[in-house]
Amino acid sequence: MLNLGIVKPSFLLPGLVLLTSLFFTLTPPKTFGAAPLPPAAPMAARITRASGEVLTVRSRERFRALALLPGENVTIQVQLPPRVVNIPAVVQALDGGLVTSNLALAADGTASVGFRAGLQPGRYRLLLMALGRSAILQFEVANR
Repeated sequence: MLNLGIVKPSFLLPGLVLLTSLFFTLTPPKTFGAAPLPPAAPMAARITRASGEVLTVRSRERFRALALLPGENVTIQVQLPPRVVNIPAVVQALDGGLVTSNLALAADGTASVGFRAGLQPGRYRLLLMALGRSAILQFEVANR
């Protein structure tokens, strides 16, 4: 007669843990429904000054610096892919200045935000992040 007996859990559990960890280590992660991002295309930012003048600048990541007056308010619009509408987006003043309105995302992917330059001469950067991409808008306040 064959006696199978009972295997003690103290021997079974470490083997099971080892097999499970090997399985998850050797199995590549799967992403369901997530399409890879295409290479960053140049973005256009439309900047409306308090005077009503509209400037358009293009860049992949860091926009060229634009001159502003001390304390000048501008409205910035950036066209993002429409699929960004339900994805968190971030806007942050990096070197002073003030974000004067929350980032608003329209259904067509247009993002707009208000910004006020600082009162002191220098460079003021504004960071925009969405969908794993970031862009930095730069403003320069000159000495009077």
